[in-house]
Amino acid sequence: MNMIKQQNEVALEILRQLGNNKFLAMTGANNLTYDKNSLSFKLGGRGKITHINIMLNVFDTYDITFYKIVKNEIKFKETVINVYSDQLQDVFVRHTGIAIRL
Repeated sequence: MNMIKQQNEVALEILRQLGNNKFLAMTGANNLTYDKNSLSFKLGGRGKITHINIMLNVFDTYDITFYKIVKNEIKFKETVINVYSDQLQDVFVRHTGIAIRL
């Protein structure tokens, strides 16, 4: 497997678990970045949360950190640790208030 595919495999799986293109369309998520263990993105709109980082941890669950960034000032909001893949969508909705389903 080539290095690029290995590095974005986790990020692609996180995006799949969130809902792929439907998730991106419903949330306005953009500026997606990744490394070998995480996916980060900016949300569309000006809500209480503007940026999210989802990282795969050593327990094979996710740690999700929510931020608000305004005028280059980063305000940490909360981190939810040890989130199972089937809980990703619910945790996202609960903390952002953004619906990801019609």
